[in-house]
Amino acid sequence: MADHHVGDGGRSRIEKLSFDDVTPLIVVGPPRSGTRFVTAVLNGIPDVQLYSEIRDEILAPMRKSMKRAEGVYASSDREGLSENWTSKKRALMYSLWHGLSADRQRPPRKKSLYIGYKTPFHEQHFEFYNRYFDPVRPVYICCIRSFVDHFLSVQARWPRHGIAYTAVRYIRSLRKIRRMKAERPDEVIVFVLDDCREQGYAYIQERLLRPLGLDEHPRARRRAEKGAVNTAEKFGVARADALTLRQRIVLWILPGTSRAFEALRRDVS
Repeated sequence: MADHHVGDGGRSRIEKLSFDDVTPLIVVGPPRSGTRFVTAVLNGIPDVQLYSEIRDEILAPMRKSMKRAEGVYASSDREGLSENWTSKKRALMYSLWHGLSADRQRPPRKKSLYIGYKTPFHEQHFEFYNRYFDPVRPVYICCIRSFVDHFLSVQARWPRHGIAYTAVRYIRSLRKIRRMKAERPDEVIVFVLDDCREQGYAYIQERLLRPLGLDEHPRARRRAEKGAVNTAEKFGVARADALTLRQRIVLWILPGTSRAFEALRRDVS
């Protein structure tokens, strides 16, 4: 979590305008695993401000620009330039998340406890965000679900995504999340959609709100009770109830999906 900055009468204007008391919060994991649901629930809490997805082709040049700015300011011998950049760069990133996301939410609020966004597979930016926000430690919510349900939901949304392609990306994502959890156990929260559906709101309280230090809010609870968005219903397509014979054979050849899911689930049980 971010260390809360204790103010005094001598703070500069830049410090007063900073986001020192806000913690970055990024919702990641394979698609169709609850990222939208978790974001909607958390946005029901006034102290949280999460934006929607940011496309990789937009984020990639942004990362390059941030790295370049970091290098320029860090190497500058101009008095106060490096300190000013350090005090402003968090606010800059929050504003970029707001501007680059696809939704119409309000600009970032300095009084929020958490500001962030959600995008599947953005666990790939774990190292970048850790370096960029240092010494503040970003928090990650990693959404996962068992592979068969994940694949059937993905295929309902993107019919051309074959099971082998989906399985490789799924395994890579869960292995990455497992490494993230091992490296930063206190800042990486794993949200298992299967367990949430089984346990209901008690799971959200125990595995989501409590680790984030958030109090309940009626709006968040109402959104949670609606459940995750059903892809088939939303897009008017039929979701298969089970794998085909060919898909079961491919999955038998690629058994790593179950191992990756159970290994990560054991880590957080």
